[in-house]
Amino acid sequence: MIRFFILWLISLVLFVLATISVIASEFMYTIVPCFFIIGLFPSVYMCILFGIKEMSMSFSLSHKKNYSKDILLKANNFLEIFGKVTWISGIVSFVVGVILLLRNLEYADRIGPNMSLTLYSLIYCAIINLIIIIPNIIIVKKQLKE
Repeated sequence: MIRFFILWLISLVLFVLATISVIASEFMYTIVPCFFIIGLFPSVYMCILFGIKEMSMSFSLSHKKNYSKDILLKANNFLEIFGKVTWISGIVSFVVGVILLLRNLEYADRIGPNMSLTLYSLIYCAIINLIIIIPNIIIVKKQLKE
């Protein structure tokens, strides 16, 4: 549990440093759209598929130890699908950024923000998977082995 929080804290510090390094004028073109595409879309999608109760139960497994094997299998299924949905939304955001980049090649001042949209989407996707999804999958699989 302590390792999870240390990993989360280090990733958060790196994320904040990366965000601070972004120029303020590019903030609205890169950070905000990627946050909505990568952060909100998978959560809303999974909430629609599984419901809020199963979603919250899947993320609360790391705090409690007495769950049945059926609940742990459902949580494992949820977390694996959530990881896939997050990567799919990251790829969709990447493709949208590439389309914007190719559409505006004649405007040299738009190449940078569009390229950062493509790269930020993949970075956010990796951060969400590394901080939230993978540690919870590991915890659930450890509880399944016990």
